Amino acid sequence: MPGPTDVVVQVAAAGVCGTDLHFLSGELDLPFPFTPGHEVAGEVVAVGREVRTHVVGDRVAVDPALPCHVCAACRAARDNQCTDRQGIGETRDGGCADLVLVPATNAIHLPEGSAPPTRRSSSRSPARCTASTRSAGSPRCSARGCWSSAPARWGC
Repeated sequence: MPGPTDVVVQVAAAGVCGTDLHFLSGELDLPFPFTPGHEVAGEVVAVGREVRTHVVGDRVAVDPALPCHVCAACRAARDNQCTDRQGIGETRDGGCADLVLVPATNAIHLPEGSAPPTRRSSSRSPARCTASTRSAGSPRCSARGCWSSAPARWGC
């Protein structure tokens, strides 16, 4: 059951990238028990009671970034440079599972008529870039960059 502002996504595709390989090799710490998977796409199967932006059946890609919204970078609308960022599939359970719980703000709608979710649509880069460019005035979005400009410890 999702929290009031969350959605549950039935995973159709979960990509594996270099970060996952670093987790597997032990180079990066994991908060065990842990489910990886930060490159995820699928279908919304449940919505929280306060969610008005998504309905069951929506096809989405998941933006894994969970910025703190209080550090200087976040307050300056540069959440991609958050100094205390968490991440779906990085610091909390991710999409290498049948279902993944995500904040509704992190479930990016896939365009109508687009192909069903695949490895390509599960990639965090397109999801994050979509989120970064959807509205430069939004507190979660910035025209200054995309996931790739985040600190190297989060990159693939």
